[in-house]
Amino acid sequence: MRGTLMKIVELDPQGHCEQAAVALQNRLMEEGQSLAEQKSWQQALAVMFNAYSLSPGKSPILRAIAEVYSSQGDEEAARTCRLGVVPESAEAKFFNSTCIQTRFKAATEVSNTRHIQVHHPENIALKFPRTNESSMKRPQFKSDKTDSRGSFVSILQQGGVWFDGFNTVVLDNDGNIVRDHVKGNAFVVVDSARRRPELLLEGRTCFLDARSSHIYYHWMIDVLPKFALLKSAGIDIEKIDSFVVRCRSSFQKQTLEHLGVPLDKVVNPPTDAMIRCDELIVPYLKNDRGERFYNGLGLGMGYWVSEWMKSMFIHKHSGCHRRLYISRAACGTRAVVREEELVKALERRDFHCVQMESLSVTEQAELLDGADVVVAPHGAGLTNIVFCKPGTVVVEIFGNYVVPCYWAISELAKLEYHAYFVNDTTAISKDGAKENAEVLDPVQRRDQGIDLALPDFTAYLDRLLP
Repeated sequence: MRGTLMKIVELDPQGHCEQAAVALQNRLMEEGQSLAEQKSWQQALAVMFNAYSLSPGKSPILRAIAEVYSSQGDEEAARTCRLGVVPESAEAKFFNSTCIQTRFKAATEVSNTRHIQVHHPENIALKFPRTNESSMKRPQFKSDKTDSRGSFVSILQQGGVWFDGFNTVVLDNDGNIVRDHVKGNAFVVVDSARRRPELLLEGRTCFLDARSSHIYYHWMIDVLPKFALLKSAGIDIEKIDSFVVRCRSSFQKQTLEHLGVPLDKVVNPPTDAMIRCDELIVPYLKNDRGERFYNGLGLGMGYWVSEWMKSMFIHKHSGCHRRLYISRAACGTRAVVREEELVKALERRDFHCVQMESLSVTEQAELLDGADVVVAPHGAGLTNIVFCKPGTVVVEIFGNYVVPCYWAISELAKLEYHAYFVNDTTAISKDGAKENAEVLDPVQRRDQGIDLALPDFTAYLDRLLP
């Protein structure tokens, strides 16, 4: 039967409609702010976490809670909240985590579920990146091996899934929480779900989505390879009635259709409801090392991801030998300041400047397949190095936001990776203003522009490239 989304039971005992829930949330936040101003910290936290539980996918509420923790001197809890995660102390105090913990079960233990192992855990040796620094001081690049947890597919009868863009919780038909598939704040989700409408998807449903899947990297690396797992598990995607995944951008629609998924089978998940399915298929794929936080982004990736991506999107090799610079000028964040000067210098060295947003995914794949050298500031466009041939030189430019995901891809795809660090504690905001990067929260630091010293960078390139 064709999958249809319908409300089957109203779980909210107070009968709040969505508009009323938003109004209640706003009132609670106002009350919490008032209590914080009176330095009634614990009361403020109780009220604000109550507001957060009404909509666990809303990170601005956690950022407001972070300010309360910071005001009372608990900087570790404040940092945790800024990363979108509820501190363990708050889970125990406000969300009954001790009791709910007893409902956690491994994927191999839950009832009415088939478990199909596809890849076993593995570790692949990593070479430390080449860099412009005299020695590697960055903790993000200290690992000497990957830490893939393997992959599998769970098929649950009458299973349920909650996904609000940040938190993922999968339930079996007895209400047990499948530990392997949890990401984020499971205890808050359980509390919220009992007060929310439950929805039903009839037929056979596959949950594909992942945190940050609206971002090109996470879509290409965290979502699409799940199709490889389905195939390896012997699941025919043509016999799946519904695919639960956010699909709004052109690159998302292009790639789903490219992989054989009709867009009329795609269901955009509601942000505040548990979806109950006749049959729920959940591929397990985690490319970072984190459980609740993103940690070691890319360092949990399996060896097979790069080759599968190439097999899906490169149908003919270009035979070109290009030097490419991937611009972030159209993105508005993490762009190189005075980029036009950098582009002119690179053009004198036979580089072509490209903006990936103007190309289809297959065009991006074929372009990178023909690259000999790729230079870019850290950003989603570098995801496409997954399509590069072995030996391609990759130079990633970092500002104040440093993650190792493209180093991991380079190692698995056998590329020559270089990390170029801009050692400046002054951060450049979107409007060109300067700020002290050391006092910014992780979200602010992620978005800052990169103030590259051009003579130093071009000298580095000239030593690197013939």
